[in-house]
Amino acid sequence: MLVAIAAMLPTTMRAYDFIEGGIYYLVNEDQATVSVTGENEDWTQGPGSYSGDVMIPSTVTHDGVTYTVNAVGNGAFDKCDLTSITLPETIISIGRDAFFACTLSAIDLPQSLVSIGDFAFASSSLIEVIVPDNVTNFGYGVFAMCDMLKSVTLGTSIDNNTLMYYEFWQSDHLESVTCRSAKPPYMGIGRDSSASGIVFIYNFSDTVYENATLYVPRDAVSAYQTASQWQDFQHIEPIGADPCDVNEDGVVNIADANSVIEVIINGGNKGGHARTPVDGTLIFGDMNGDNHVNISDLNLIIGRILDN
Repeated sequence: MLVAIAAMLPTTMRAYDFIEGGIYYLVNEDQATVSVTGENEDWTQGPGSYSGDVMIPSTVTHDGVTYTVNAVGNGAFDKCDLTSITLPETIISIGRDAFFACTLSAIDLPQSLVSIGDFAFASSSLIEVIVPDNVTNFGYGVFAMCDMLKSVTLGTSIDNNTLMYYEFWQSDHLESVTCRSAKPPYMGIGRDSSASGIVFIYNFSDTVYENATLYVPRDAVSAYQTASQWQDFQHIEPIGADPCDVNEDGVVNIADANSVIEVIINGGNKGGHARTPVDGTLIFGDMNGDNHVNISDLNLIIGRILDN
């Protein structure tokens, strides 16, 4: 591990106020919410506090007081041997080193999530991860040194206002990177000053640039092709042309249904295309390939949303 990375990994304090259902909690300053934490005072004190399958509740009651669980604290699950974890839709923050060196291979991050701290999943065993659209605070080295990570999706709020520093450093087995923002995130360069001299640390390695595919919104392909570091991907493709993904943001949801409704009412709008399943022609809002946009197309999208 490079010196600079090691220096930035602190000895995370792990004080807790109470335990319920085998989960350690720290009461936050507002006295109405709690953060999930661990037992040990120092993250270097051997294995973590949890193992196996862990389910975090949305609320917890202790001594007659009910708290909302809204955060995973610093280092809460670092070095833990987890099989699975369930996070509630009340979680808005995942702290620094929260899952550092954790054996967890998969995690469903809640849509309520807003902030992910530095090195939150670094050195973990994650294989695939999707960062929700509401995440605006994205720390340094979040997925660094993840040897097993193959696929990552960054939400729409990870954009040109986001400063990325060695987020995927030494995560060399990435096969797919999806950026759902039309504005390429700003890519910074870290550096390590070691005895052998200064080593510059980039977000992606040459191996990833050569072998992985970068998927971006169709209208943003050219922006990524000219953006610093993003342009180094040898394979840049538009996000998959799912007929029901009208706005081509990578998901089928109510926004797509609303787009088709607008087409039906107003005769069309701009901002995306639906690729018809018949001949691949780009016709905005035409789900069934009959060259018309009407209630039948809307019903197809609604059906997809309900199936999901």
